[in-house]
Amino acid sequence: MKRLLFLIPTILTVTLLSLTLSTTQSSAKSYPEVISNRLSGGAATSRNFWANDSNAIYSKAGILPGARLVTSKSMLNSYKVGASTDKLLVHAAYTLRGYQTAKLSNGSYYMKVVSFNGKIRGWIYVGKTNPALNGFQNVGGGLQYVTTTRTAPLPTQLYKLRAGSANALWNYPYLSQYKARKLDGSLSTYQNDIFKVTKSIYLTAPEGRMYYYVTSQEHPTIQGWIFVHGLQAIK
Repeated sequence: MKRLLFLIPTILTVTLLSLTLSTTQSSAKSYPEVISNRLSGGAATSRNFWANDSNAIYSKAGILPGARLVTSKSMLNSYKVGASTDKLLVHAAYTLRGYQTAKLSNGSYYMKVVSFNGKIRGWIYVGKTNPALNGFQNVGGGLQYVTTTRTAPLPTQLYKLRAGSANALWNYPYLSQYKARKLDGSLSTYQNDIFKVTKSIYLTAPEGRMYYYVTSQEHPTIQGWIFVHGLQAIK
């Protein structure tokens, strides 16, 4: 009898440890696993999106343990298009570029995104279908595919730089792509050059803002995108 009484606490301890271990293992198994994680293919400029406010952005796929909130749904909503030019510029700055796609064992896909201004970077849910299958143009979950520019009429006249203009040449029109930047060098040296327009686009946000791709006829290496107000037509 004494021996039985001595064994009871031991049996209870072993049972409790077994239950704890079983619960821990069960809890661990409740999380899906990442089964693929790769850079997104295709042209980078084809992976531009606006957040549709249905999902937040996290430091990793939102349902994985340790995922930290980066940008909430309400914050993403605050970057939506508004009536003022300033609001439109903010909206364009927070356009998202997708560059990495992960698939989880539960069939969910997540995409890693970065905002055009570089202030947001993280993972967002994009549905149960691989977004690459449709060229990233019909993404589910929290993203909506967006075209940041549209074709504008191509002018036939030649141009000079507008006197006193602070406009610069860009590799992409300002806020039309991730890492759009001013090209090196001042345009003041080329104030008397004649420029030919070879491409013309409107931005979709801010809507209607027009850029020309120009090349100097005197210095052909001087070329890039410029806001139309930085040019003056030669009459």
